[in-house]
Amino acid sequence: MDKPSDDIAPSSRESVEIMSTKFESMIREISDRMNSLIQQTCESSDKHHEQCVSIADEAEWEIERLKLVMEKCSDLDLEFAKIKRIGEIQRIQTTSFIFRKSSLRISDIMSSTIYLKQLHTAAMVFSARRQMAVGK
Repeated sequence: MDKPSDDIAPSSRESVEIMSTKFESMIREISDRMNSLIQQTCESSDKHHEQCVSIADEAEWEIERLKLVMEKCSDLDLEFAKIKRIGEIQRIQTTSFIFRKSSLRISDIMSSTIYLKQLHTAAMVFSARRQMAVGK
């Protein structure tokens, strides 16, 4: 029996070889392109992953910073409450003192009033700083 390739005419054999060469070339090009796309996809995925991790890290940092600001606000609230209480105590003492001593001098009343104004001013300054801290 003859080989099947012997039945093919020389021009047909050349055509088959040309087609085979072209097909192999096309398969190689497809494979190269596919490998290139796989590599690009991996690089893009890695880059996206790094960006997500960076965003998550920044968010965690901002959360920690916000917690610190909230702690400072709580501390300031406590200080405001103390200042308010001191003012109330001073008013009570001043009023009590006035009732106990009918011969109270004007200078004593004035100094108590000045002290209360200073406390009020300090409270206003703390309030402004607190608002600035929360606003950042």
